[in-house]
Amino acid sequence: MRKFVFALPVFAMFCPAVAQAGNFDGFYAGAQLGGAVDTIERNQTAPAFYAGQYKTDSLAAVGVTGTIFAGYGMLFKDTIYLGAEMFGTFGNRDYSYKETDPSAPYKEKNKFGNQWGFNVRPGYLINDKALIYGLLGYERVSMSSSSTSADAASYDKTNNAFQLGVGTEITVNGPLAMRIDYAHTFIPDITVTNSIGISTTYKAQEDSFKIGFSYHF
Repeated sequence: MRKFVFALPVFAMFCPAVAQAGNFDGFYAGAQLGGAVDTIERNQTAPAFYAGQYKTDSLAAVGVTGTIFAGYGMLFKDTIYLGAEMFGTFGNRDYSYKETDPSAPYKEKNKFGNQWGFNVRPGYLINDKALIYGLLGYERVSMSSSSTSADAASYDKTNNAFQLGVGTEITVNGPLAMRIDYAHTFIPDITVTNSIGISTTYKAQEDSFKIGFSYHF
């Protein structure tokens, strides 16, 4: 996926320019469809009377997402681009964990929900048709868990996160452009403790790939 994102602007360099210079200046809005993979490392520790038992599981939640965005961009010296935008991403990614210990079996479900935030997009105009850019942003990530065990500690919170990515935007026709992004989201750890003192820490991160269209006003 990452190689595909980087290859598109290279392809665009050999395409004839069909847009007016400055097409990426000004206000824009659009929508994208894509997928996200949330990888989770689940670390569990027990109190001393359980002999300090330690358990680690690596899990992943995969799902389809949709994003809407709106922002403003400017060109400097004809090739240097700087944009800023607000965005919202919708769609659930969840995973289930099953504890098979016969003395206390249970099932736990963790879910990643909607996200919203803002990005700064520094970029470079390859030609009148193609723009490559980076994504530097702040994001709010909705996360929750539930369990069939009465002793389990659940959480339902919106976490602050940092997003870093790359993308390309290629003019299709007039003010309409195709946009492709790859982004990695760094999500802070969440630690919960149940009623008998067992502590569980969730170390999560997300990789997302999106493709869609933007309209430049």
